[in-house]
Amino acid sequence: MVGKDEKNVNVKEKIFIEKLYKSLFNKMYYYSLSALGRPEIAEEAVQEAFRIACSRIKVLMKSENPEGWMVITQKNVIRNIRRSQAAYNNAIISLLAESAKSDNVFTDDPEQRAVLHEIAKNEEFIMLKMISEGYSYLEISEKLGISIEACKKRAQRLQKKIQNNYF
Repeated sequence: MVGKDEKNVNVKEKIFIEKLYKSLFNKMYYYSLSALGRPEIAEEAVQEAFRIACSRIKVLMKSENPEGWMVITQKNVIRNIRRSQAAYNNAIISLLAESAKSDNVFTDDPEQRAVLHEIAKNEEFIMLKMISEGYSYLEISEKLGISIEACKKRAQRLQKKIQNNYF
């Protein structure tokens, strides 16, 4: 059972985050848009920053500068998106460049070759290409006919598979 004080804290947190969201959304969105170049990705970046804020609401509320805390969080989210896109770009560029050479293979390692063939045959390759081109998770999920959460999880698994096999 939730106590009266706990309900009041949750209400205070909700009011705090709503006020912060209303005051910062446009600034954060346009900052993300200028950094990432696509409206869908910019919106996802802002949503991710606020998701982090909600998960760390107590720390945020204790901050002397909540707006500054959000700006730093936003910068970190953008940095992480750029890193992910760069990793996907490197992987897709390698896959495409080497596939032009011969039989979609750029390694003599049979295990890596098997992984490459597996990737090229299924939705992972499509996802990898779309992420490297800057499509949002919403756009990718619609193209593949899956939920956004499933899309994010598949992208996470694909990133891990790429890191384990190529970097």
